Amino acid sequence: MTQQWSDGGAQRFSDRIGGYDHGAVDQEFARLRAELDGIRAERAAALERIRSTTEELERVRAPLREYDRLHATNPARDPLTCFVRHLVYAAMCEARSIRENAVVRARAIAEKGERAVFERHADLTARHRQAVLRLTTAAEQARRMVNATVRDFAHLLDELVEGRDSLESWIERAQR
Repeated sequence: MTQQWSDGGAQRFSDRIGGYDHGAVDQEFARLRAELDGIRAERAAALERIRSTTEELERVRAPLREYDRLHATNPARDPLTCFVRHLVYAAMCEARSIRENAVVRARAIAEKGERAVFERHADLTARHRQAVLRLTTAAEQARRMVNATVRDFAHLLDELVEGRDSLESWIERAQR
């Protein structure tokens, strides 16, 4: 049982008892959505191409507009003079562009140098802290060793003094 659409084409979905085939309709809607998404993507790409082409066209037209302006202000309308003026204008534009690019590159190089200096500073600061910590630890160990040595020498001196005193008293007793 096929029906005719209002445009005269054959019906694409078969009727069932109590309605139409929902699965076939859902599949058709999914296909149409995918097709619409593709068309939208193509439209977005075309709009981007139009935008970039418009920008490029404006960039190209600027020197021509300046050439026309310079030519229109030349009372003699001497083509050679206009051409020279246009060449000077184009050279100035190119020089400005080169200068702007150089400034951008110089800033990038300066920022890179600043980052390198900052990283080196951080590295050296960390190394300095480690060195100070090692020196502090070594100084504390040396202080403890010196104190222990002084105590040992004091103890040894006390023992030597006791030994001398014992020897002197023994010598005195032996001489009596």
